[in-house]
Amino acid sequence: MGSNRKTLLLDFGGVLSLDFDSESKSTLCAMLNIENGALVESLFANDHSRLALVGAISDSELWDRLCGHFGVDRSTMDFVWDMFWRSQIINDELLVLLDECRKRGVNVSVLSNMWCCGGTRMRSLTRLTRLIDQIIISGEEYCRKPGREIFDIAISRLGCFPEDILFVDDDARNVSVALSLSMSGLVFNDTRQGNAFIEQWIRR
Repeated sequence: MGSNRKTLLLDFGGVLSLDFDSESKSTLCAMLNIENGALVESLFANDHSRLALVGAISDSELWDRLCGHFGVDRSTMDFVWDMFWRSQIINDELLVLLDECRKRGVNVSVLSNMWCCGGTRMRSLTRLTRLIDQIIISGEEYCRKPGREIFDIAISRLGCFPEDILFVDDDARNVSVALSLSMSGLVFNDTRQGNAFIEQWIRR
């Protein structure tokens, strides 16, 4: 049986994390021999990453494949992954609002398309996790957005009614699925727009 507790369900990349610092981004692109500015696309929009995003290959196999894909050794790939997380620009303005949401009794959780090892790193971001009730990762659930299955898992895991969930994502395809399941939804464009919508939703 679901509860009537309001729940914010947020994407990570593009919502809670806005970008990477420019110097680190340039360094990582150079290390992987990719075009500057194509870091996220190059890491996640390849066949190896797509398999890892639904848990079809292990983290170890993913690293081996990515080393071959980018033509680098394991130590370089490990360094890239560490810097990838250390250089994240976290959305501090949104975190301030999430802190206020929790004080008002709102559940705050994350639903992200991410490798299992990415889920581990995400949970190490204490600035974020102190405000988060649950982190649901596609690689751990063997399914990903925009598929319906991972939304059904999230609804069950959160223990609330879909009507009490606001799903926030920067991809309209994902938000469309949430809306079809009776959640409220927001396509996140920028923090000012996102925070204003969330504050309005809380007051309903």
